[in-house]
Amino acid sequence: MPVQASSTEWQIAPSTCFTDKPGELCRLQIKVTLPARLANSHREICFFLNKKQLQCLRSQSAELQLPITLADNADLHITVDGTRQFDKKLLIQSLVPNKRRRVRSPWSFF
Repeated sequence: MPVQASSTEWQIAPSTCFTDKPGELCRLQIKVTLPARLANSHREICFFLNKKQLQCLRSQSAELQLPITLADNADLHITVDGTRQFDKKLLIQSLVPNKRRRVRSPWSFF
């Protein structure tokens, strides 16, 4: 059973990506702040996006930068030395709402 770290120890920002229109790819650079116990510990930290491994590295500082491209909402999870430690939902928001135009007028004479 995975050990869950408290959410106050880990920080990931931003967790929402904004696009101009619905359906567009969203590229963002997320900043991951590690808990104090992991900073400079040289432990292996791996990042997974929807169960697909993005990157593994040794922790050498308290903050890491990670480039991500999203096509839809995604789940990011982080493992430390193979043990799942943290989960975060990454969301995509469109600046233009996904609405259909009304075909006919909302009123009539009859």
